[in-house]
Amino acid sequence: MKKKIITTLILTCSVFSLSAENTANDKKAIKLYKEAITFEKNGDVLSAIEKLKSATALSPNFTQAKNLHIKLHRNKSKLLYAQKVSKLNKVMIKEVDFDDDSLETALEKLKLQIQDYNEVNKTSSNSNFVVLDKNKEFQKYKLRLNLRNVPLKVVLDNMMSLIQGSYKVEKYAIKISSNRG
Repeated sequence: MKKKIITTLILTCSVFSLSAENTANDKKAIKLYKEAITFEKNGDVLSAIEKLKSATALSPNFTQAKNLHIKLHRNKSKLLYAQKVSKLNKVMIKEVDFDDDSLETALEKLKLQIQDYNEVNKTSSNSNFVVLDKNKEFQKYKLRLNLRNVPLKVVLDNMMSLIQGSYKVEKYAIKISSNRG
């Protein structure tokens, strides 16, 4: 009888100890989940994924954290690219004055504007351009574009429509290519 009581007490204490530990872990997991949501809203996908990974490790049955982790992980490359493109909206270009400029000349002018922006704002926005034009299709275009105080994305979008091109934001450069064949 004494053994049964002692065994029951030990089991009860163990269960209580485990549930107290689980409650503490659940609270930590919820805090990590909330931090992950904040990171996601601010566009920091990688930090959000790390927070969710930690949350699900602490609380494996935390379904919301698991689902968001899966969603972000599956869409990570798209989300990271969108994050890079959104940075183009933060870089304000004071003046674009292309008057029948070649693409090469226009990009040099734009590069100077980006460097000016970086100096004034103490940032390091990408000012490298790679032009993929093996058939020299862009040489036939002369750009005429006059804009004031617009985001870099607006400038690039307008340039691409004039030359029938597209751009892709890479880690260290913006790649420009033709939309034709």
